[in-house]
Amino acid sequence: MDLFVYGTLMDEDVLNRVVGRPVPLARIGAAFVDGYRRVPVKGKYFPILIEAEGGSVEGRLITGLGAQAVARLSRFEGRQFHLRRLTVRLAKGRAAEAECFMPVAGVPATDGDWDQETWRRRHKRAFLSRLRF
Repeated sequence: MDLFVYGTLMDEDVLNRVVGRPVPLARIGAAFVDGYRRVPVKGKYFPILIEAEGGSVEGRLITGLGAQAVARLSRFEGRQFHLRRLTVRLAKGRAAEAECFMPVAGVPATDGDWDQETWRRRHKRAFLSRLRF
């Protein structure tokens, strides 16, 4: 399976711990999804995508994930997310289809944008210490 990630799973340490092994860098590339914004979940340190006309979110496309990795990723995401097929934009204007963990209805979002660097500085260490697999 090919998976578009846009939040904490863009971090190599988080991704590798959740998947249970290092994901080869050759299988991870920059990608964008248009028509969305990335915002924090209210009261949490992780983001969701919400529809936004003219919006665009940079993330990572991870290719070739096996069934075991997908099961671990699904457990990590929990019941607040479901897989949905999206079109992602790649380098040089190419497009690809990929699965993406999208929020279920009712997940409360904030108004601000989620920033990966801010998350890394302020929350990554504690996030990793609570992450159990």
